Amino acid sequence: MLNLTINADTVPAMQMLEAAPERLAQADDRAMFSSLTMLQRGVVGVINNPSRFPVSEGPAVAWGHLRDSIVIDWKQGSPVGIVAVGPEAQSYAPYVEYGTGPHPIGRAGIEALTQWALVKHLAGDEKTARSFAFAIAQVRKTKPMYGVHMFQTSFEMNEASVYAEFEKEIAAACAELIDRGV
Repeated sequence: MLNLTINADTVPAMQMLEAAPERLAQADDRAMFSSLTMLQRGVVGVINNPSRFPVSEGPAVAWGHLRDSIVIDWKQGSPVGIVAVGPEAQSYAPYVEYGTGPHPIGRAGIEALTQWALVKHLAGDEKTARSFAFAIAQVRKTKPMYGVHMFQTSFEMNEASVYAEFEKEIAAACAELIDRGV
């Protein structure tokens, strides 16, 4: 499964959380939710940005299903949260993320590419869509499909912001506790 995991157990603030009042736990929850949302939006942003791909290397993907399947899996109070691909796109998401080498495309792949051509309005009828699918299959025998690296890109773009979010929330909570004399 493709995912980005945040594990707050590794953050020194967890030691404070064990002994601190509820305020620190609330700060940690806010930072976790904000960070997971930031990473989820980053993945979706990469998917939504077709300008990242040269015309000759553009991915053969109908983006809507994958984009709509990116979810956050986190329970309030938990030190671990995940941004992941939902079940509706798990069968093909790894190929979109990492790409593929040159490979033959079988009958099931031809059917999937035919449907993709119809969904993307690249063909007006089934026969034209099937021809389009066979043409793609011929190209994939000799040329790779390049990965989009949506999770890696999102993490790289947001890593510093995620750390900053935790630091900001914990610092604000600690300052509030110090002001209250806790």
